[in-house]
Amino acid sequence: MRKKIVVGIVLIITIFILMPPMQAIQTKLTNGDEYRPIHLITFQAQARILIENNSGLQSPISPGKWVSIPLNVIYSTNIPTEFKNRIPWPLNNLILFYSFYRPMQKIMLETTEDSEYIDVVFSENTFYTPILYEGEETKISTLMYICIAEDTPCDKYNFNLFSYCDEFRIIESDNFTMGIEFTVDY
Repeated sequence: MRKKIVVGIVLIITIFILMPPMQAIQTKLTNGDEYRPIHLITFQAQARILIENNSGLQSPISPGKWVSIPLNVIYSTNIPTEFKNRIPWPLNNLILFYSFYRPMQKIMLETTEDSEYIDVVFSENTFYTPILYEGEETKISTLMYICIAEDTPCDKYNFNLFSYCDEFRIIESDNFTMGIEFTVDY
C-alpha cells in the first residue's frame, strides 16, 4: 500500500515536470500567423442544440410577428471519470486544468442568418458552466426569437444555428451545427 502511494506521488510529480515543457512547444496553424501549444492529452467539449417538438417552427410563421422558439443546449465532455474518482482533489484539477479549482466552460450560440428578411436573436447566447466529466451533462435553456419582415416573399427559408465551446487548456471545442427550416405564411 505504501509503495503504491509513493509510486503515485512520483508519477504525479513527473507529470507536472513534463507538462510545462509541452506547453512551451508551439505549432504553427494553417493560416501561418497564429500559434497554439501542443498538449500531451486533449479532450473534447460538446454543446448540442435541441429544439422542442412543439416549437413555433412546426407551423408557418407570419411576417411582422416575433416567434419564440425554446432551445436546450446540452453540454458534455469526454474527460474520463477516472480523473475524478481515482485521483484525489486538488491533484485531478491540477493535472487537467493547471488550477486547484474546476474552471467554467464558456458556451456560445450563433446563427448564420444573412437574409434581409429574417431577424434572429437569442434571449441569451453566452453561457458558463463548470467543466464536466464523461457521463455528466448540463442542460441549459434559452429562447430564440425569429421575426420575418413584412415584405418577405412566401417561400421556405433556412439558416444554421451553431453552438461551440471556447477551447480551454487541454479541452478542445467540438462545434455543433443545426439547420433550421420554416415557411412564411400570409
